Amino acid sequence: MVGSETARELRQDVILGLGFLLLAAASLKRLLTSAGQRGSEAVITTFYSLILFTSVVRATWFLIPTEVLQPTYAPSTEYAFKGDWLGTYVSEVMLFVGSLSLFSIFILMAIFWADLLKGIFKESGRPSRPMASFMTVAAALAAAEGVNSCLFFTRVYSSQGMLMFESALLCMLSLVCSVEISRFSHRFRTVLRTLGAVNQISTDGQVTRIVRITVTGNVFFAIRAVCELAVGLTLYMHFKQTHSFNMVFSSWVWDWYVVVKHVSEWMILFVMLWILHDPAEGGSSLGSDEGSQGLAAAEDPEYWEIPPEADGRKGCADDDTGGDATSQLTGNGRDPEAYGTL
Repeated sequence: MVGSETARELRQDVILGLGFLLLAAASLKRLLTSAGQRGSEAVITTFYSLILFTSVVRATWFLIPTEVLQPTYAPSTEYAFKGDWLGTYVSEVMLFVGSLSLFSIFILMAIFWADLLKGIFKESGRPSRPMASFMTVAAALAAAEGVNSCLFFTRVYSSQGMLMFESALLCMLSLVCSVEISRFSHRFRTVLRTLGAVNQISTDGQVTRIVRITVTGNVFFAIRAVCELAVGLTLYMHFKQTHSFNMVFSSWVWDWYVVVKHVSEWMILFVMLWILHDPAEGGSSLGSDEGSQGLAAAEDPEYWEIPPEADGRKGCADDDTGGDATSQLTGNGRDPEAYGTL
């Protein structure tokens, strides 16, 4: 049986907890700066709020001593309303909520990019509501965890059954996010390059920023998918052979899982804060007043309205490359800076 938290595990938790606290402080500073500026909108505030919330949840989980919530550092088998079930359940929920908040950063980014591209390439008289779409997706993921909790409370499976459910969900979510971010990133970079070529203005900084977000995001999703797949398959194979989840993971294996999983989370949050605020690549930082106004304008349906004299035809829905989208992208004198803040 795995013992209680070792000195190594305690040091590991304290270091990770303090690391996430530093990220929380940095994101709070950016959130306050962004909220205090005239052009800030819901999307910008939500980005920094999600980074802050994720960091706080992770720091809280790491800095709470293991014995307060769980009998062991590695997952133990606990059934609802028996033994140490409550602390174990709270621990699992905190872990999933932190993961959901982190993934929501990329979900919001993909939805926002998709919304801008829809405004460029398709006719739509409906107002732009990326935040409503984001809340729908977040609610669906929260509902999935609600189903998982119900199955735990009805004792269909134990706390490790919850872990297997969450691993499968997060593995699939990693793959979906990777595909969607890559797809919309490619199309959005095409738009930026077209804007730059037509207006004879360099958009290299904005393109570089999007490439960095895409590459670092995909590296994180690959690591996370492998971690979750390994945990989920291990639990499933063990259950298939023994019809129980009793103490599957050794302390050594779980320690490395925690390190790889949460260090990758810390790194992606740090990189996101750096990329979204780095003004050196050209264009405005996400939290700046100029960048905020660009995002605010981009969310306005009239921002994409094309005067009849600017183009002989209406829209360019069939053009995915941006080649015939020139008049739609420049008909109202759009500034490429406004497209590169995300």
